[in-house]
Amino acid sequence: MCGILCPTSVTSSMGIFECSYDTAVARIDWTRDELVLACALVAENGWHELREADERVQRLSQILRRLPLHDGATQDPKFRSPGSVSLKTGNIVTARAGYHGAAMKGGRLTREVVADFTDHPAEMLAAARPCTRV
Repeated sequence: MCGILCPTSVTSSMGIFECSYDTAVARIDWTRDELVLACALVAENGWHELREADERVQRLSQILRRLPLHDGATQDPKFRSPGSVSLKTGNIVTARAGYHGAAMKGGRLTREVVADFTDHPAEMLAAARPCTRV
């Protein structure tokens, strides 16, 4: 293994795929502030997941990467990338009460923030707005 999440090579029926990372990449939990911003994006999108090609996802990725919350994390190109932001929007959608389908692994804090948005949507959206104007 070359790191926590990435094997040096993976053998499949199609051959061996080499890892593209030289160093370990630790998984960094989302903070409440980051989740509020992502949840606001989902709420404003009618509680639907957003894909990584969406301009709003790309902008949020840029904002999250600029926040001074995780020292050195931005050196990893996957940290809060558009792909990870898109995945988190899926986590948020499935964490909402009344969602019919299999829930994704979003975590306790994701469920708490989603519940706050459900209970107090105007206040939570207002809290997120100043941060998205960076």
